[in-house]
Amino acid sequence: MKFKRISFKIYIIIFFLILLTIQYYINLKTAKFAEIVSVEIKTDEETFNNLKACRSSVTNFTSPLIKDSIYKSFYSYKNQYVKKIKISIPEIYIDNIESVNINIKNKVFNFTKMQFLKEWEFVIRDNGRIFSSPDYIRYSASKIPQLKSLINWGGDFNFIIKTFLYVFFIFFIFIILIFSFVLYIKNSDSYKKLKHDLTLTEKINYLIVNDKIIKITYLRIYLIIFFCILFLATIQRFTINQIPYGGNDTWSYIGSAVLSIDKNELVKYGTRNIFYPLFILINLSIFKDFSYITIVQHLMGLSTGIILMICFYRVSGYFNIIKNNKIFKDVLALILMSLFLFSESIIVYEHTLRPEGIYQFFLILQILLLIETVISINKRSKYLILFSNLFFINNIILFLIQPRWGFALFLNIIIYLILFFMIKMPLIKKTLYIILFPIVISFVFLYVPQFILTKGETSVKTFLSSKLFFTHIKIIDIELKKDINDPAFTKYDKEILKRLIEYHQEEYNKPQIKHKFLGFMHNNLIYGENCAYAYLLSKLGEKEYNKFARYYFLKAVTMHPDKYIKKVFQELSQFYNFYGGMYPARGFKIDSDAYEEGSITNLEIKNYIYRSYQNIRYNLEKSYYDFSEINYPFYNIFYLILSRLYLVTMIIFLILFFYDLFFSIKKRLFKINMIYGIIIFILYLFNFFINMTNALIYCLDVARYIDDQFIIILFSQILSLIYIINNLRFKKI
Repeated sequence: MKFKRISFKIYIIIFFLILLTIQYYINLKTAKFAEIVSVEIKTDEETFNNLKACRSSVTNFTSPLIKDSIYKSFYSYKNQYVKKIKISIPEIYIDNIESVNINIKNKVFNFTKMQFLKEWEFVIRDNGRIFSSPDYIRYSASKIPQLKSLINWGGDFNFIIKTFLYVFFIFFIFIILIFSFVLYIKNSDSYKKLKHDLTLTEKINYLIVNDKIIKITYLRIYLIIFFCILFLATIQRFTINQIPYGGNDTWSYIGSAVLSIDKNELVKYGTRNIFYPLFILINLSIFKDFSYITIVQHLMGLSTGIILMICFYRVSGYFNIIKNNKIFKDVLALILMSLFLFSESIIVYEHTLRPEGIYQFFLILQILLLIETVISINKRSKYLILFSNLFFINNIILFLIQPRWGFALFLNIIIYLILFFMIKMPLIKKTLYIILFPIVISFVFLYVPQFILTKGETSVKTFLSSKLFFTHIKIIDIELKKDINDPAFTKYDKEILKRLIEYHQEEYNKPQIKHKFLGFMHNNLIYGENCAYAYLLSKLGEKEYNKFARYYFLKAVTMHPDKYIKKVFQELSQFYNFYGGMYPARGFKIDSDAYEEGSITNLEIKNYIYRSYQNIRYNLEKSYYDFSEINYPFYNIFYLILSRLYLVTMIIFLILFFYDLFFSIKKRLFKINMIYGIIIFILYLFNFFINMTNALIYCLDVARYIDDQFIIILFSQILSLIYIINNLRFKKI
């Protein structure tokens, strides 16, 4: 007995040390103890507007500092390492600099003009000078080798002691609460009457199901935790300034809604499918205020977390995957819901005028409808027709919200047809209610409005053509050069082909942040100053441009399948890897760029709804909000562990699943719990087909292309872990 107690204590200590180690790692990785660096420059307004400032990190990665034109200063984000400060000044403005002051928390380093020119090293580049801060500028010197060069390190003592106290305090509270609950049950009369050969876990699980008093107490505790999670998630969303954020694509989503209200008639605009623009139009028509869009999207986000929990209970309850362990099931359900609701990137997207704000809601709805359809088929439920129809219709809606659902659309149609043949119903009735009915509804309420509102709009085709062409320009260049050197080639003007190659080389050689595998910023060729897209459009016209772009894309991938396949695999590796990254806990930092970047149009819009939105945005001098400030205990640890284990979990699950499937087919013993494994497999296929759509057409190093799969990633991994545990514990599911 003594040995068991010692073992349990050692187990607790080891668990604590693991949590502490991971928390140390997260705090280092996320620069939790890095101080904000601000650079104040005393000069005239014109000079300051022509200045640029950036910081270099420990790995010598360079990124711009935030520019504050009002106070003539630059500053770093919180939770951002700074090794060096670099200020770029055009030669003609150097004499206008009066002083430079560096502030790192409570430390100030002042430089007069003469001191600045003397003590800051510089290199001459592009008609100006790039000044680098001197080495003695530093808040606190670190003993940690990798952090010695940092100028904004908050101190080793703070890092070690504060992290330890934080983990110890939270861990201690959790242990006390757990032991208090166990002690309460052990002191009950019902507990003392149970058989002694049962384990403590078995006794507790039995009592919370069968003992009336303990059952009510347990339910109260469960509901308190549930509503606390919901309350905290609500607070996290609604304490943000409710003015929605924008982005480069915002106007293409809100443009048709704004113009429709302005002109009092339905206006076609942009390159997007109609679902999200109609969502915006309906919101603005009802509430007359852009703020309500974020409110509606946040409410949908909260609903998504609850539906995720319902999905978990439906799967775990019907397929009995967590045997005789109600506490474990409930704890897992609460963790699952909270992991989604507390995710920083999910909240950011809910707060943004993009379809990502509502995409997660319809994703979890598709998963719920899949589960309910499968269960209804097995139980021959009267709701089968309803769930199957909604499954089909929601599949179309997902594509209209996000074209990245593209290949997953066809996957779901295949799944739907398989389910159709599994349904035991007269063929004519089944064909009418399961096939024709949802097709007619989808056609009338989804396809017809999409067709009417996009009729005559060729920009959708142009958008796809541009992505196909410029994303794969490195492969296409090979064919362009061949055609230029071919005397018999007359299909297109060779001068156009030569200029395209020049555009690409100019972009490729730019010293800038580039796509990881593509090696250049292909969007700059479409939207930037180096706009090859505009050049092609002016030379060919829209119709001929689409033909040109698709002709060369198909020609390039046909002639060089090895290079295209390599590109696709490289892009997929940004999702499927062993270093994680699919759980978006990046510590989002929102500044005034969220209200400026590409989302305000200069068009003269008359209606007061949009004008008031514009005015509020223009008047927001600072809209800085750091989501990493809200940091619930151990959630970053959960995200990190799940992220690192994602691919391992998936591989182990697939091995066990196909092993079970093979023997089930061989022995002709197809248990209902095997369907649970098939549902998980389908969830992994959802991810794969979404990623494949991106990899074949575009790329995957745009954060939101992975972030918006979060709910599928999270749900499939948790279910996979349960599947693996059941296999290892019970041999068979």
